[in-house]
Amino acid sequence: MLQVDAPLADGRMFFRTDLVNMDAGSFSTHSDGSYSPSWGTCGRSPVPAAVKPDRQRASVAVGWKNDTWSGDIGTTPMGFNVVDVVGGLSYSSDVGPVGYTVNVHRRPISSSLLSFGGQKDSSSHTGTTWGGVRADGAA
Repeated sequence: MLQVDAPLADGRMFFRTDLVNMDAGSFSTHSDGSYSPSWGTCGRSPVPAAVKPDRQRASVAVGWKNDTWSGDIGTTPMGFNVVDVVGGLSYSSDVGPVGYTVNVHRRPISSSLLSFGGQKDSSSHTGTTWGGVRADGAA
């Protein structure tokens, strides 16, 4: 990750770029290329060698924050099968001795290559792109 911070108005702004490297692994196969065990919706013929379940791509983001406000906007890694704009905005304050924060956000779910960047069914079955899961919310 490379991040550059600088003062701006009564807060700090940042620019960030991050190199993301993910590998989904592979199926166990027999010597004839068939899958073991036979489960799910995989076809009977092997996946073409050109299909590789890993990605190394870069994402970028910019943002600004001070003691009250914080905001950022950026992208999921560019070059993944599903690329989205993500970010968030939050406001923090106090009511007497109690502090609170209100926020809205759109963030990627990055627990797997499928959820983070999506995968395309490159076989002749459907050509469907799956994944690219995002968490949208407000609190």
